[in-house]
Amino acid sequence: MSLVVALRTNKWTVNEQRVVDQLSAVLGENLKVVFHNRPSDLEPVIDCVDINNDVINDMGLRTVSDWGWRCGDYAYYALRQAYANYDHYMLVEPDVYFGGKPSEFFDHIAQYSHDVIGLGIEDFDPKHFFARRVGNVAPKREILAMNRCIGRDFDYAYAKRKEYSKRQVPERAYSNDEVFCFSYLLENADMQVADFSNIAPQWFENVQFDTAPDMLVENVDREYLQENKILHPVVDREFFKKALAKRMVGRTGVLERSARELQAMTPQDLDEIADIARAQFREHLRAFEPRT
Repeated sequence: MSLVVALRTNKWTVNEQRVVDQLSAVLGENLKVVFHNRPSDLEPVIDCVDINNDVINDMGLRTVSDWGWRCGDYAYYALRQAYANYDHYMLVEPDVYFGGKPSEFFDHIAQYSHDVIGLGIEDFDPKHFFARRVGNVAPKREILAMNRCIGRDFDYAYAKRKEYSKRQVPERAYSNDEVFCFSYLLENADMQVADFSNIAPQWFENVQFDTAPDMLVENVDREYLQENKILHPVVDREFFKKALAKRMVGRTGVLERSARELQAMTPQDLDEIADIARAQFREHLRAFEPRT
C-alpha cells in the first residue's frame, strides 16, 4: 500500500532540514512538506503544499487566530486534497528524530493495514476546554507529532471538521487537532487502531516520545544516531533556548492577580520589575552551570 509522509511546519530551520536529511533517501518523492505561510522567497527542497488563511477558508474550515498551531489536522486535509492517490497519509513534525536506519521502520509498518496508527492514543478529560465543545463523541487524544491514517478516514474527519467549523463555538473552546481528529475517528467501533510502540516496540523502548520536555539534538546524536530509535521532541540549541525561556515566563497568572497595583506603576517601575525577574531567573540557572 502506498504511503505519503509530510513534514508540517511554518518555517525552515535546521530541524526541518534534519528530518528531510533523515527521510529523503528512504521516501524519495513520497516525502512532502505542508507549509503554513511560506515566505515568497523560500523555495522548499521537497514538494510543497502551501496553506494560509485564504486556502483554509476556501476549504470551508474556520480560521481561529492560532489555527496553524492548534489545528494540525488541517494540514492532513490539505495534503489529502493535493495528493489524493495514496492509501496512507502520515504527518511528521520537525522535532521528531529518526535514528539508525529509518528504512527499516517504514518497511516494518508497511505490513500493517490499520486505519489509524499513532502514539499515546487514550481517553481525554471531558472537562478540558478543548473537549467540552467537541461534540457528541467520547473525547480522545493522541500525540499528533507522528501518526498514520488511511485516506478515507481523513475524508470523514475533514467532513466532520467542516461541520464543526460552522458551529458557534467560542474561539478558546474550538477543539484542537489531537482531540477533534481522534475523538471523531475513534467513535467508529470498527476502526482498526494500533500504537506504534506496540507494533514497532524496539523503536520506542527506553526513549522519550512525548510532548515534553525538549531534548537537545547534540545530546540525542551522541546516544542514538546509529540506533533504531524515534524520539520527540528533539530540537537545536537556538530553538531550545527560546522555547524554554518562553515557558519560564509564560506563567503570568500572578500578574493578573496584581493588575490594579501594576497599573499604578510607571514604565520605569515595570522595567525594574523585569530586570529583577531576569536576575532571579539567572540565579536559578546557575545551578546548571558546569562544575570546575
